Amino acid sequence: MRDNSRKAYIIIFSTFLLGAITGLAAGSFIWKQSAQPAAGYQGMVEELSSELHLSADQRLQVEKILNESKQQFQDIRKQVHPKFVEIRVQYREKISSILSPEQREAFETWKQKQDARRDTRRPDGKPDNPAAK
Repeated sequence: MRDNSRKAYIIIFSTFLLGAITGLAAGSFIWKQSAQPAAGYQGMVEELSSELHLSADQRLQVEKILNESKQQFQDIRKQVHPKFVEIRVQYREKISSILSPEQREAFETWKQKQDARRDTRRPDGKPDNPAAK
């Protein structure tokens, strides 16, 4: 009888624990998804439209404003981007200079991963600076 009671407690406890773990994992996933910002300008339009209950005309105006701003951001990026690339190349060279040959090899792999990650975030999908790789 005692063994049966112990088994029942273990089953109940295990079920409770599994449920708690599943709930925490699901809650964490949902929290991360809801905390993510809207994707790009179209996501921003969707979010503003939903939260502010924009009329169709307001929505079109917001889209126009954001598209105009997008072009301004792109123009500024074209102006300053080469300096960012230059700084990245310089700090990578400095880091590489203090590493052992084995570390340099691992650093090259790390740089390739970083570059690939950054390139996937670019709107045009083009490599950030092919010469720096």
